[in-house]
Amino acid sequence: MDKQQKLARWMGNLIGALLVVELVVIIGLAALGTTSHFNVSTPFHIVMWSVMATAISAVWGATFILGASLWNAPRMSADLRLAVRWALGLGLAGMGIAFTMTPPQAQQIQPETWAGIAGAHTVGAADGGTGLPFFGWSTIAGDLRVSHFLGLHALQVLPAFALIVSVAIASQYARLAIITGLGMSYGLFIAFTYVQALMGQSIVHVSTIAGLVLSLIVGLLVSALSQRVRSNSHKRRLSLPEMKKPKKL
Repeated sequence: MDKQQKLARWMGNLIGALLVVELVVIIGLAALGTTSHFNVSTPFHIVMWSVMATAISAVWGATFILGASLWNAPRMSADLRLAVRWALGLGLAGMGIAFTMTPPQAQQIQPETWAGIAGAHTVGAADGGTGLPFFGWSTIAGDLRVSHFLGLHALQVLPAFALIVSVAIASQYARLAIITGLGMSYGLFIAFTYVQALMGQSIVHVSTIAGLVLSLIVGLLVSALSQRVRSNSHKRRLSLPEMKKPKKL
């Protein structure tokens, strides 16, 4: 096993262990009938929230190091390597969105409204209101968890898509172009849902469909342009005359 593989394995194990810590705190506090995120109501809750924040910050750093070790991994195909690059970039961005939920809101730090909570994922309403089934994302206000969720799961979606494309499409240039287009579309939709949440708009707002369509159109254009550039580059390489080797004296 080379150094690159060892580093990737160490980072993978570290990420897994840190996520276990995160889940233990979340599940444990839920079992006690209290919240974990943003809860600073008692010294105990402050410690638990600090443990979670430290663990997830370390996950972000370990993921960055893991991504750097896989960026030019020679054992991956060009299709999968490109998808992994997109996935890591968008995944790290998605994780980073969580940090923007932690600053306390103005009404939370007022003495008359202090409830031991500092930070929120809902914009324009209090956390815990009406939400979508299963996901719980707010249907009445902006919710930063939408873009956070999309970014995190780019780590699974894009490599899985690349594997499907590698089986379904013969041309490597077309595969690389399609993966590029999907990565661009996915990234734009993450950005759109993040800005939408900051504006206080729910994911069920009509503009969500417009944002998705716009992201897909831009992604398709990028895909077509990428395929054309790659194809033209390939043709130029084929048309270049072979250089004559110098004669030996």
